[in-house]
Amino acid sequence: YKQLEKMLAEYQESQCRMEKYQERCNPKVALAVLRSELDNSEDESEGLMEEFLQHNLPLETFLAKFQNARKISHIRRTQFEKLQELIKKDEAEQSQQQQSRPPMANQP
Repeated sequence: YKQLEKMLAEYQESQCRMEKYQERCNPKVALAVLRSELDNSEDESEGLMEEFLQHNLPLETFLAKFQNARKISHIRRTQFEKLQELIKKDEAEQSQQQQSRPPMANQP
């Protein structure tokens, strides 16, 4: 009986680890993280522009920092849009598969 309890505890622990891993690897979670990072990079670009326009940042520094911030922003936007497209495609395929399945016959 104790061996069974030990096995049950190990199983529950493994199940918990697996669920945490699935949450981290979920495409929708990755999409949300990318969206957050994209928003942060956009905010950084706007902040740099405001500093430059208020003459708090030299032109050379502004150009270097702004160019890098925009590059990162464009990369993240591309990644976000591609992942979003893949998620929608996957959801459409799953929906199509569910619709193409014949209904289960009631069996006594």
